[in-house]
Amino acid sequence: MTLEWYFLNIRDEESAAAFLREKRVFHRERSCLSCHQQMQLGSRRPNGSPQWRCTNKACRARISARTGTWFEGSRNRLSLRKAIGLILAWSDKMSSMRFCKKHLRLDNSVTVRWNRHLRAVAAQAVGEVSHPIGGPSKTIELDETLFCRRKFNRGRQYGRRQWVFGGTCRETGESFVELVENRSAATLLPIVLRHVRPGTTIVTDGWRAYRCVGHGAIQRSQQIKRARHGKKVKSERG
Repeated sequence: MTLEWYFLNIRDEESAAAFLREKRVFHRERSCLSCHQQMQLGSRRPNGSPQWRCTNKACRARISARTGTWFEGSRNRLSLRKAIGLILAWSDKMSSMRFCKKHLRLDNSVTVRWNRHLRAVAAQAVGEVSHPIGGPSKTIELDETLFCRRKFNRGRQYGRRQWVFGGTCRETGESFVELVENRSAATLLPIVLRHVRPGTTIVTDGWRAYRCVGHGAIQRSQQIKRARHGKKVKSERG
C-alpha cells in the first residue's frame, strides 16, 4: 500500500472509514446499546464524521465510528483521511513537517504530535511481539534515549519527556525497544531479563542502573580502553 494508492482511493471520510473497517481498525459491526438492534455505519452529510446508527426507527441511537478504537480520545481531532495519509507517510519515513504541510495540509504541531503517537505504537508493538535475542557468542548493546520537545517550540525548557530503552544484537541486527518511565535498575533489569537470552555478552554505556546485570555488563569506556591495549574482552551473563 503506497501513498499513490492513498491519494487515488481515500478521497473522503466515508472511504477512509470503509478502509479502516476493512483493516479491522474500526468495528466490522456493532449492536445498539439501547435496543440491541444491528447498527449501520454511515455519515449524515457528505464528508461528515462517520457514525454507527441504530436501524431501529423507534430508537435511532448514534455512536461515533471512533468510539472504542485507537482513534478515540486525543486522536479524535484529525480527520480520518488525513490520519491515514500521515500513517502511510510515517511508514515510508516521509512524515516530515514539510511533506505533511504540503501534501496533507497539516500544521507542524499536528505532525509532531502524530509522529509521537506512531512512535509509541511502534515501540509498544515491538515490545509485545519480540522474542528473546542474543545468546552464547552474541553481543547486545543496551542504551536508553530521552525524547522531549521544547515548550511552545522555543527556549530551553522542556515539556513532555519520554525515556525509550532498547538493545541491538551486533551479529544478527535483531533488537528490542520499550517505553519506560525512568531508567532505574528496578525498571531496566526486568526488561533485560525478558528480552536477552542467557549467555549473551552485554555492552552498556556505564549507567549505574546496569550494575545489577553483574559480570555480564561491559562498559563501553572499559571496552575501548582495553581494545587499545590489544586485549580481548568477553564476558557472559549466565
